[in-house]
Amino acid sequence: MLYLISFAYCFYYPILSHVPTAAKAVTRSVVRAVKKEGPSILAESLVRAAVPESVTRNIDDGVELPQDSDEQAGSEKKETAFVPNGTNYTCQPLMEGTVIEITIFVMEKTVIRLHGESNQEIPLEISIDASEKLIIFNSKLSGVWDFEMKRRFPSPLPGLFDMDIEVTELGYEIIINDWIAAWNHRMPYAGINTISVEGMVYVHKVEQFSNDFDDDKLEEY
Repeated sequence: MLYLISFAYCFYYPILSHVPTAAKAVTRSVVRAVKKEGPSILAESLVRAAVPESVTRNIDDGVELPQDSDEQAGSEKKETAFVPNGTNYTCQPLMEGTVIEITIFVMEKTVIRLHGESNQEIPLEISIDASEKLIIFNSKLSGVWDFEMKRRFPSPLPGLFDMDIEVTELGYEIIINDWIAAWNHRMPYAGINTISVEGMVYVHKVEQFSNDFDDDKLEEY
């Protein structure tokens, strides 16, 4: 079954990636396209079905995780990885207007976190429950979780989708296809330096951009 999902991911991504999104997301994509140089990301390899061989360490739980051996050799490719135990990406300092772009193929429960050095402070956690077709937002302050917000997931699951997380004055704006949700700030976002993705999920890309620097493919560790 996993091989069929991987094949479908490879075959349909070039088509699905052209589906129109909300006007705001479309405008943002056009701006990025003008700024970018070189070959389109659609021309890159999308999926590695095999589990990578080399290992990195997850700072959250100390579990050794598979990672692409090319990346440890200095390669700039930070493409698809199967991350059942979690993968961390170092991000640039966030500011109002920063956008984090994530493209993933979710098979089962998947969790995306924006956080700093401590697991006791998590400004934003996005949990995707594929079995219940739900997306759940929450924050952790001083080790205590806030009241979560549940919404029906706006895209078929299991499935492939693009997610934009934009930092605004009041909170975070999460865009999936033409669906938009908002989560107010529970704490300052200045301490965020890591984006974590974990679960039964294939990660195609995690990128960040803002008005102050060009598109940045984030470093995985």
